[in-house]
Amino acid sequence: MNPQTQILLLPRNYESTDEYYLYDNTVYTINKVLKQAGINSAYLDDKPIQFLEQRAVEWFLPILYISYNVLIENKEVYAAALMAIKEYIIKSSPFTRGEENSVKLKVVVEKSEDKTTKSIEYNGPIDGLSDLKDSILRIANE
Repeated sequence: MNPQTQILLLPRNYESTDEYYLYDNTVYTINKVLKQAGINSAYLDDKPIQFLEQRAVEWFLPILYISYNVLIENKEVYAAALMAIKEYIIKSSPFTRGEENSVKLKVVVEKSEDKTTKSIEYNGPIDGLSDLKDSILRIANE
């Protein structure tokens, strides 16, 4: 991971040996939203990409990877990322009430310098993204 990257966007099959990465089709949009919010995000590497097209009312987001160094150096970057994503989804769905906007998100957090990770999966209303901030910090400190 580039030292300037704050959040890495992971494909669904990041742990496999496939010859391509399978990203949710929202990955380009989420990358742009994060960059507009001043957050340096990047894709895993240069392996070919395929997209998973999911048609539903809910938003399927790419997996967010937050490194231990980012947690230590800038504890609020993930909170800002979640807020930027939340605001984008709300603006993109002006005729839907907040509680009707459903989102699926997985966050992988590097817990320590020895590179162990733990993940959180969220599936619920868009307003609940704000609550993930505390969960991320909690698992990072376990």
